[in-house]
Amino acid sequence: MHRKRRCQGRRLRHSKEKSQRRKQERGFWIRSILGEGGLAGAALDIEQYDVVFVGYPIWWYIAPTIINTFLESYDFSGKTIVPFATSGGSGMGKTNENLVDSCPGAVLLPGKMLNGKLSESELKARVEQF
Repeated sequence: MHRKRRCQGRRLRHSKEKSQRRKQERGFWIRSILGEGGLAGAALDIEQYDVVFVGYPIWWYIAPTIINTFLESYDFSGKTIVPFATSGGSGMGKTNENLVDSCPGAVLLPGKMLNGKLSESELKARVEQF
């Protein structure tokens, strides 16, 4: 019994270390994209678009928080936002529920998963709807 507790403690410690490492890696990627006080890089001229396609990977059934930051950085009032995503195994989950408050005044359409091999004609058909 004493040995079993020691093994469980080791597994727990290993699990915590792995979780901390993942958080550090995720933080690195977010810091690479974010600049001081907002998104890095040149500002986009969103005004010229009526429809904006926003793509991202699904992380634990939601969009990464950087997508919320992007949507909050611009005025999408009167625009249509078309989300699309990829995932190793989950669906769109609560993505739209978590994004809708970040783009007030915009029409946020239901997201579409683009996993697998889609033909060029399938992608064109999706885009031409808008």
